[in-house]
Amino acid sequence: MTREKSRVKHEENIRKGKKACCRCKEVKLFEDFSLSRSTPDGRAKRCSECDRENYLANRPPLKGRLWKWKSKEIILYALKKAFEEGLTLTGIFKKYPTLYAVILRDFGTMKQAVKELGYDYYEIKQTQGRTHEDIRKELLIIQEQHGYISYKLMNDDYRNLEGSISNRFGTIFNAIQTLGIEH
Repeated sequence: MTREKSRVKHEENIRKGKKACCRCKEVKLFEDFSLSRSTPDGRAKRCSECDRENYLANRPPLKGRLWKWKSKEIILYALKKAFEEGLTLTGIFKKYPTLYAVILRDFGTMKQAVKELGYDYYEIKQTQGRTHEDIRKELLIIQEQHGYISYKLMNDDYRNLEGSISNRFGTIFNAIQTLGIEH
């Protein structure tokens, strides 16, 4: 095709709201091209698909240890293992700062990663990783200090512990029975 025919074809495509990609040579709609101030028609020379392929082929490698955290599945697996270790959200941040960094990079927030894992973020936040034994010890201390354990006392003075108990046992009285605390 001569230069003149090519120019005429190009102008015809522009009138139809189309443009040819300089890489894949396909004629596509203007919407398939990014905006660009450096071209006369206001659209990039490569279509968005070719632009993405070019970026992926030439992007700089991830730095340091973050490179091994390429897949979301790996990140979610590591997060699940951290919860199985009994770590709290804060504990994960302190013990595994790299994991926390890639969670923020790939999911945006810890809340979103926990949600994708299929867990209830608010339940995890509320229980703060308390085990049955931790709850038992805290209840024994409260009983020793006050001489009794009641829903009102727990709700008024030990709200965080009461949240952990209700998530794990349902009620304070179920916790007392299950943990074998005399009242």
